[in-house]
Amino acid sequence: MVENINDALELYAEREAKFSSFGAAVLKRRDRFLDGLDDVVNLLGLPESYARCAREIRMEGVALGYFDLCPGDTQDLCRSLLRLNGDGRNPVLPVNLLSVAAFDADIVAVTKGSPHHATGTVYFVDVTTSSKPQISAIADNFVDFLVLAGALDQAVLEDYDEPETMVGALALRLGCEGYAEKWKLIARMAV
Repeated sequence: MVENINDALELYAEREAKFSSFGAAVLKRRDRFLDGLDDVVNLLGLPESYARCAREIRMEGVALGYFDLCPGDTQDLCRSLLRLNGDGRNPVLPVNLLSVAAFDADIVAVTKGSPHHATGTVYFVDVTTSSKPQISAIADNFVDFLVLAGALDQAVLEDYDEPETMVGALALRLGCEGYAEKWKLIARMAV
């Protein structure tokens, strides 16, 4: 079971041939420098935890279950981030949050980097179930988000019994106690 980022990368490395046979990209380490990322990080105020992941892990075209890691432009992460947080920015997204991923039509956002939010808390912004967006923290940083999303994807793909219990327990082990209930809800939506 996925318990850390290395487990997630190993899981997707094992599945790369199967997934790529139908055009899907998988979560894996970057094999080259991402041009323009530092400029985008500075322009938008992306937090260091997200920037570090973007530098080290290829997210273009990658979906972890229902989580699309590059929804604005599947081929170019920098262009995706600029599109999601520029003219195409969802008007219901609070100004202190940056859209970085999606769950179907809902938004996954991180707090702008600042002394108070240096780690970039990750939020699930539910814009589909009510007229007012429901904003819930789901991880302390983007690495934990990737681990939890990868574990949920694994649980669904491998048809685990009670994936919501499994992902809730993992959230607790990662120190994300306050987020376990939201992950259980996300798991129920994903099954």
